[in-house]
Formats: sequence, C-alpha cells, structure tokens
Amino acid sequence: MQICNQLRQLRHELLKDLCDPSLDLTLVRDIFDQYVSLILGFIISPDGSSDDSKLRYTTKFYYTDSLTSTSVITPSDKDALDIHKSIKISSGIFKHVLDIELRKLTNVKLPPCSDLNDKILVAYYYQSLAEFHEVTVARAINSKQDNALISSIANQISQYFDIGGQQLTTFDDKIARAYQALSLLDKNDGGGALKAVEEAFKVQQQAKAFCDEYAKRDAPGTQAIPQRHPFFLQLESMIKRIHDTTEFENTLIHHKKIANECPPLEQATHGILQAEEYIMPKLNSLFSADAYRAFDIGKNVGKPYKEDKKAREVKEMKEVPIPQGYADPNQNSSCIIA
Repeated sequence: MQICNQLRQLRHELLKDLCDPSLDLTLVRDIFDQYVSLILGFIISPDGSSDDSKLRYTTKFYYTDSLTSTSVITPSDKDALDIHKSIKISSGIFKHVLDIELRKLTNVKLPPCSDLNDKILVAYYYQSLAEFHEVTVARAINSKQDNALISSIANQISQYFDIGGQQLTTFDDKIARAYQALSLLDKNDGGGALKAVEEAFKVQQQAKAFCDEYAKRDAPGTQAIPQRHPFFLQLESMIKRIHDTTEFENTLIHHKKIANECPPLEQATHGILQAEEYIMPKLNSLFSADAYRAFDIGKNVGKPYKEDKKAREVKEMKEVPIPQGYADPNQNSSCIIA
C-alpha cells in the first residue's frame, strides 16, 4: 500500500511540477528520479528471480502525447545556464529511451503521434541538441564572440534540425549565413559576404511565410508561433543591418561583385557539446524483495484484462501562468536573446 500510494502521489506531484516554470530544475529532477526509481519495481524484478517484474503487465498506464496536446506553451525567461542544462538533460533522456528503453516494448501498438514513436523520438533528440546550442549562439551573439564561431555553431544547429527534420519537417540556416557574411567581410571577401547575406534574407522570408501559413492551421501551438517571439521579431532587422553593413563596406573598401554562389559554411571546431548521458536511478529501497513478494497477483492469473475506460480520460495538465512583471527571487539574471 505504501509503494502504490507513494507512486500515485509522486506521479501527481511530477505532472504538477513539470507545469510550473518557476520551480528550480534540481527540485523537478529529484522528483522525476524518485518516480522512476519507484516505478522500476513494476518493470524489472526486484528480487532478481526473472528479467521482468511480475507486476509489469498487471497495470496499464495512460499519458497524453505531446503532439496531440492542444494547449499553448508560454515559457518564461529563465537564466541561460538553467535553460541550457535543462534541454541538455532532455536530449540525454530522449537518447536513453530511444537506444535502450524502446527495445523493451514488445507487442505494443502505438498511435501514429505517440511520443514513443521512434521517428518522433529521433526528432525530439536532435531538436533538443539544436535548442541547447541555440542558447550557446545567443550567448555568443550577446557577448560579441568571433563571427566565424557564431556562423559555424549555427551551421551545426541547422544540421541537427535538418536531421530531425528528415523525420518530420524542414529547417533552414538563416542565422549561419548572416554571421558568415560578417566573417567573410573580416576576410576581405565582400562578394561572398553579399551573397551570404542575400541567402540569409531569402530563407528568413521563407521561414516567415511558413510561420504565417502554419498560424492559419488548426494545430497545437499555433498561438505560440515563432514570429511572435522577440528573437524572431528582431531577426529581419538584424539581417537587414548586416546587409547594409556588408554593402557599405564592400562599396567603400572591398569593391567586389556579388558572388554567384554562397561560399560553403564552416564546420564548428569548438562550442559543440553532446547530450548529457542519462543514468537510470537505482531501484527505490521501498521495493525490497519481501515487499515485492507481498504483491499477490495470483487471483488475476488467467483472467482477461478488463479495461477501465475512465482510465483513458487523462486530464491535460495546464502550465502555471507567470504573472506579468514577475521576478524570480532565485534568479539574478534573465536570458535575453536579442
């Protein structure tokens, strides 16, 4: 009874805390690990008598899937390191599920948009890799790092999105081209710089048109479309500013004709990190061999499983709203991507 009650309580607490963006990352991760450590007893045999727990097929769990949700996510500004670490951890969890846990699911029929669809997991993994590196690029831009470094990391981000996009959709390399133009200017290649910034503007307009079209669709997240994000709003003016700078310097200094083709983007030599490896928590101490043996499933052996239709009615968890003007007392700074 203690195991079942605590598992139910942890599950409720985890779902609630995942929807509160003001909570500290360490607290949420601790509750997640506690939940996983306890549910492990329903998957693996705590007494080592077999590979599978005798409880594995006695209970069915139902969760909503991310892609079938209709809620709009409105994330708050958080410290850049917290965002970076959170998404880095997420990418490691997606990879762990994809490489290890997914293989353990046998004879399981999944809906097309299930979070356990292998293609969706691959897309999530590469999306996470790309997104925590976007924080790196944002920081590099704000701290005025080397233009070639920004362009090369953005190029790697574009490749991550492209790999994920091969599963679901496509992405472009607008940021990489814009900063490549500045890097080419530093190398006195005015013609190549003009071609690069021209390409940056072209794909930015394509992305804008795609977002406008997506906003017209009846789909999850259409109210949180990218062009309403401050970074996206400033992207067009940033590219125009780089274009004006490139054209001005080329006219006065370099005197080169615009190149016929874009120069190849440089590959990043540093600034790229791997996903943080996810290490499964140890089995909860409550699941001792004696406690495991105390679960009596004998009465249910051989009986057909009766599905509780109400169990499928999983209520969607709503994100806790952040009041306007809210300042997190635990944060000394905020992440401003501009």
